Amino acid sequence: MPESSLNSGARGEQTPVFVARQPVFRQDMVIWGYELLFRGEGDSRAASFEDGERATSQVIADGFTLARAGMLPGSRVMINFSEKMLLEDAPFALPEGHVVELLEEVTPTPDVLQKCVELEGTHLLALDDYKGESLFGPLLGLADIVKVDVLNMGTEEIQAVVDGLRGYSCLLLAEKVEDHAMFEITKNMGF
Repeated sequence: MPESSLNSGARGEQTPVFVARQPVFRQDMVIWGYELLFRGEGDSRAASFEDGERATSQVIADGFTLARAGMLPGSRVMINFSEKMLLEDAPFALPEGHVVELLEEVTPTPDVLQKCVELEGTHLLALDDYKGESLFGPLLGLADIVKVDVLNMGTEEIQAVVDGLRGYSCLLLAEKVEDHAMFEITKNMGF
């Protein structure tokens, strides 16, 4: 989807909000949902912002409705959340049934784990950029989706991450799959 904008701002200021919609495919290449990504400028190909919490807030408040236009019914939406936003209950602004994606710097403190438990039954929980770190074990038991950035990983490294997730009931999601060969490799591994 081309990036779109909405204007919003405090005290009458007009601040453009650009939201990119990146498709997430199932193994059969049917679109499962979309990750919503904030962009600071309309022609930007990468996120560029000083305040991640503000960017996420704008995606939820302004971009969600815009991005949902033209999506198939039942498509999920994934939005990134920082630890601060999670602890401030920001994910509850996202409609039920969609995906709260915890950024890789979110640590499984007791407060974080409690908030994740509170999201069960209303939202799906995804862990971003998982690389097999044992620190995240407590979150793996709560996660519905584990995203693995495969761009700079070899087949053996990816397989080691997959092997480490055996026993957890989470969906594996490969991100940054750049070609059909990697698509087939990750598909055959169960992503």
